[in-house]
Amino acid sequence: MGVEACASPIAAAKKKNDTVYGMSSGSLLLVAHGSRLGADPAVAKLVAVLSADFGEVGVAVLHGRPNPHEVLAGMTGSPVHIVPLLIASGDVGGSLLASLSRLTAGARSRLQVHPPIGAHPGLAALICRRIRRIIDECRLAPPDTAVVLVGHGSGRNPVSGSAIRRLATLVRARACGAAEVHCAFLSEPPRVQDWQTLTRCKNVIAIPCLLTTGIHLRFDLPELLRVEESCHAGVVGARRVFIAPHLTADTHGLAELVRDAVLGRFPVSVGAAA
Repeated sequence: MGVEACASPIAAAKKKNDTVYGMSSGSLLLVAHGSRLGADPAVAKLVAVLSADFGEVGVAVLHGRPNPHEVLAGMTGSPVHIVPLLIASGDVGGSLLASLSRLTAGARSRLQVHPPIGAHPGLAALICRRIRRIIDECRLAPPDTAVVLVGHGSGRNPVSGSAIRRLATLVRARACGAAEVHCAFLSEPPRVQDWQTLTRCKNVIAIPCLLTTGIHLRFDLPELLRVEESCHAGVVGARRVFIAPHLTADTHGLAELVRDAVLGRFPVSVGAAA
C-alpha cells in the first residue's frame, strides 16, 4: 500500500495577506519517496506548519499513491513550487523530473522544481542539534561518542552515497560534539551492519538520513544495529547504540529548509544535487 496524505493530499490555507514569510500565496507540492507502511504522521505535521505559508500544500509520493500527477491535477494555485523531500535526486528524483517533462508546455510553465532538501547545507545544522540533544539527554561523554549517518546508498548510482558523504563533511565541520562522524549505507559499503568495525567509541548514535518513516527505519535499521526501539539504547557487547528519529521529525527545522528552497536561499541547482 502506498502513502496517502490524510483524507486529501492537498491542505488549503486561507490567509488575510498574500505574502507570508516573504513568499507568495502560490502552491507547494512536497514529493516524498513513499512507503508500504502508509501515511507518515511527520509529513502531515510538516504540511500543517507550511500551510500557513502557501495557498495550498500538497503531498505526493514517487512509490505509491497519490503520485505527483494526481496531486497536481487538483492544485489550482500558480506557481506550484515542487520540493522533493529527498536527500538526493538520484534515480528516484530523476524519475520525477522525467515525469514532469512529459506534461504539456502550459502545465510545465506553472511549475518551479527546487533542489532536494538534502542539498540544503542547513540540514547539517539540524543534524548537529539532534546529536547534541541525544548526548545531553543520555548523558554521554562526547570523547566516547561516535556518530554514524545512515543513508540508503545504491550499488548502481553513486549519487545517494555522495550526498551522505558530503553531509558528513558538513557535520564534522560544525563540531557536533561527537568524537567521530562516519557514513554507513543500506545498499553499498560501508554497510550499516559493519558499524562495530567502522567506529571505535563505546557510544554510537545512528542518524537515519531518511526523510520519511518507512520499512528501513522501522524494521531494517533496528535489526542491523540490534536496537529494539528508536531513540532507546541497545547494548551490544560493551557498547551502547542509539537510533535517532528520522529527519522529518524536526518539523519546524525542516519547514524552514523548505521555505529556503522556495525562496532560493541556498545556491544549489537540481543538477548539482542529483
